Amino acid sequence: MKETLVLLWLIFLSSTSISQKYFLKTDTIMGWGNLAYGIERVGDSYVVGGTAINLEGRHHMFMALYDQFGERIHETSLPEIEKILFLDSSNEIVIDNDKAYWSSVGTGSFIIYEYDYQNNLFSKIDTLETHETDFYGLHYSQLGSGSLITGFFTKDFTNNDFGIYKLEDDSLSTLRVADPQNSSYGARIFQYTDSTYVVTSEYDDCDLCGRLRIYIVDDDLNVLDTITSNNDYRRWRTRDAILDEYGNVVSCSLHSFLNEDSLWNNEPLITRINIHDRTEWDTKIGVVENEHRLESGWWGIIEATDDDGYVLAGSARIRNDTQDFSYATLAKISVDGDSVWYRRYSTIDSTHAHHQFRDVTTTPDGGYMAVGYDDCHAPLVGCDFGFRILLLKTDKDGLIEPDSISSVVTIDEDVDFSIMAYPNPVIKTLYIQHSAKQNLNYSLLNSQGQLLHSFRGGISDETFIIDVSSYTRGTYFLAYKNKEGQLLGAKKVMRL
Repeated sequence: MKETLVLLWLIFLSSTSISQKYFLKTDTIMGWGNLAYGIERVGDSYVVGGTAINLEGRHHMFMALYDQFGERIHETSLPEIEKILFLDSSNEIVIDNDKAYWSSVGTGSFIIYEYDYQNNLFSKIDTLETHETDFYGLHYSQLGSGSLITGFFTKDFTNNDFGIYKLEDDSLSTLRVADPQNSSYGARIFQYTDSTYVVTSEYDDCDLCGRLRIYIVDDDLNVLDTITSNNDYRRWRTRDAILDEYGNVVSCSLHSFLNEDSLWNNEPLITRINIHDRTEWDTKIGVVENEHRLESGWWGIIEATDDDGYVLAGSARIRNDTQDFSYATLAKISVDGDSVWYRRYSTIDSTHAHHQFRDVTTTPDGGYMAVGYDDCHAPLVGCDFGFRILLLKTDKDGLIEPDSISSVVTIDEDVDFSIMAYPNPVIKTLYIQHSAKQNLNYSLLNSQGQLLHSFRGGISDETFIIDVSSYTRGTYFLAYKNKEGQLLGAKKVMRL
């Protein structure tokens, strides 16, 4: 193949500001550990919740409010947590009128806060010290006339029974259901009617074949109906689930299996069950879209903005003998479980950082806002050790697109790949978006040909983000080669 060098000269835009309608950016609220687990939309703004770890290694829960452009308006760092709680994706945000409710749940303790995001005020509204110290809470919701917490009762985390706690005024009631293999637990709770709830659970009745189980429960915690899936996948804990407008429970979890070397592998699993007629399907979107064996999964799911499917937020980590890198991922599937689109995103050199989205919500213009974090663990330039909040806003197709004032460099050399780099000129953040049918290796060079940054593109729709705010003003080149090292072209990028 003939080597080519494509230089695209551009006219400077205004040096005052270059804004983006769609964006992928990072944020740090405190310390070195910032893990965002949940997001909910409030008008044109977004409430994000998670855990922040300060420089002394102490954990704080936080809520933060971001505007429609991803700029943090204010944040609330909740008091230090004295007990050891399981701060994970079970932390839930519930939006009710002008308040956001945020809870941390764990073994024997539930801390619930009310956050007035209009006035940036918070207050602790309840702390439950349960008498059942072996109860592990997973999902907190304000439903009906009380607060419900679902999870499981356990003895040394080896024998688990599905469980629900209900708080109503000063009263406390519980539901406990065992399965034959003692490995059941409750995952998510939804309002079904005015006095009944839908609860998703995992249920093991065939030894290492965790089935999805759905309970219909009334206000008094009586089980009215039970629906069990027919598949025999070995599941890990269901990470998220929704009850859509058609009465479908759609859940995302991990499927575990033994490979030919008798090692456990993990792959994503999405399941739908209709609670009216028991129809169901299973799909593994996120495996066939990648060219290597990987560890991937989905953490969050919502209905699509155009009511024709579901959108998932998660991660894909590719590991083999020669490489270890990861992406934050978004995907859309149809109501029949077919793949519509699949996108991968990376904030820095994905060889040295782990990225994941933990939740996703809709935007007023029909797109999506995803939240999660990246974990930079290598002592490299541009890789600050620790965790950072990761925010992504896309259009309805999961693409980050420039707005009308951003100049875009585009190259479509053949059917094997297309590349966009924007904005150009750039002041702070350079976005590189490609769709390729071959592996590409990228290099960012200064005008003297010195290498400033390099990364590898996969065979997928991918978006990379590079922080160039520390670069001096001038001319830079984004070069790209095939996997054999042959130079295919270069883009000229101006730094204002």
